[in-house]
Amino acid sequence: MISGIVSLIGTEESHQAAYLKQKAEEKKRYVEMAKQRDEVIALLRRQREERIKKEMISLPYKPVQCDKRSPPLKNPEDIQQDIDDVRRLN
Repeated sequence: MISGIVSLIGTEESHQAAYLKQKAEEKKRYVEMAKQRDEVIALLRRQREERIKKEMISLPYKPVQCDKRSPPLKNPEDIQQDIDDVRRLN
């Protein structure tokens, strides 16, 4: 009976040791994943900064794009007709 209690205590200790070992391994794995995540974020940040730096360097050499469009050219007769129409409205 005493040997059964001793073996039960030994089994309990081994289960606890295995549990603690498993928890330590999980913690180690999560710490490694967090470290890898931080490295990836740092790499993305560096790449973004380099891309922005390149864009700022090339900005003066890029052609200027106008957002406003010039109105289509009208025939002088059409312009005079528009002026006459507006005068008649008043």
